[in-house]
Amino acid sequence: MRAFQRGRALCGALALALACATGAQAQTYTITSIGWTSNPGWVIGPVDYPPLGTHGEQEARLGPTLLKGTDGMGNPVSLHTWCIDLLDPLHPDIFTATDIAHSSFDTAKLTEIETFLEHTQPLAVDPTSAAAVQLGVWEILYEDTGSWDAASGTFHSARMPAVSGLANSWLAALADNDWLPDPSLRLEVLVPEGINQAQVQLVAAPQSVGAVPEPATWGMMLVGFGVAGAGMRRRRTQIVFS
Repeated sequence: MRAFQRGRALCGALALALACATGAQAQTYTITSIGWTSNPGWVIGPVDYPPLGTHGEQEARLGPTLLKGTDGMGNPVSLHTWCIDLLDPLHPDIFTATDIAHSSFDTAKLTEIETFLEHTQPLAVDPTSAAAVQLGVWEILYEDTGSWDAASGTFHSARMPAVSGLANSWLAALADNDWLPDPSLRLEVLVPEGINQAQVQLVAAPQSVGAVPEPATWGMMLVGFGVAGAGMRRRRTQIVFS
């Protein structure tokens, strides 16, 4: 009976170690600076979406955002992100990184945005192409007519033909399934603590085999395996001196 109890305790300690390894806290970013980069740049122009106001139109900055601050460990970070929230302004805040499934945004649309960004982000080499990427992201997220057209529909930007035309060519490739998801990348959704503008960024997908745990995870794993080792030492001591 004692041997069974010791074995059960040992299994529990090992389970604790494994739980610690997989239960690391979500990454948070304390963003203190908001900016935009001149490379690739951005375009300021009108976008039209009914909830934006009486006429549904506002001037928007289309291009990648540069967020600077620190991560949960206090390390400096510089994040290149894309806006997924048209209705709220962007300002410094604490953002929690979450995956698509745990975001309040539409999971299917975020999955499409992930594939879209995987293929178009490398093509954002100047202000027009950078603006087309951002316009495409908003078109996927906010259009509800059943088809994508960045120049017309529920959400559109008809007065920037160069930008909307380029966005439409990329959206057509996505709609025709010419672009497949990249398994090495995933979409990280940055959710603010307060009323603020949610952002997304592409990050490396976690490796299924041989992934390297974060420093905090290593610490929790050592605690769990330390408990397991102590149980094994007690068991050996009882066997030697019984």
